Amino acid sequence: MYSINSSGNNVSSNSGSITYSIGQVFFSNMGDNNYKLAEGIQNGNQEENSNNEDSDVPEDDFSSKANVLIYPNPTTDFITLVTEGFNFNNQLNSYQLYNYQGKLINQSLIENQNSRIDLSNLSASIYILQVFAEENLLKTFKIVKQ
Repeated sequence: MYSINSSGNNVSSNSGSITYSIGQVFFSNMGDNNYKLAEGIQNGNQEENSNNEDSDVPEDDFSSKANVLIYPNPTTDFITLVTEGFNFNNQLNSYQLYNYQGKLINQSLIENQNSRIDLSNLSASIYILQVFAEENLLKTFKIVKQ
């Protein structure tokens, strides 16, 4: 995974250690039933429940039926967003494209199974694509624009 850091450090003591960075755009979640740690600065209001206990979302929820992929990545001019299992009649599916600083660059409704997203006017960099299904964040992609 790529990371663009402007600063950082390692800190340790007899009770543990931590490594941190300033300017980190990408994030990950980890933890167990008692503790949860969200690394990164762009994590927003995401919750993850790895064992589905105490979840308000039924197991047959839409997100378990939906599938999303992108290609080509890395790219030079466009990506294709492929969505499977989406209900295109409800107008609740969309994507948001952010630059590495977290600025919203582009957003649009997803209206069919294959959507072409034009990146030709963007500079070579790393971008974040968030895909929303029925107004819920379904998947986040890191896109490398060459």
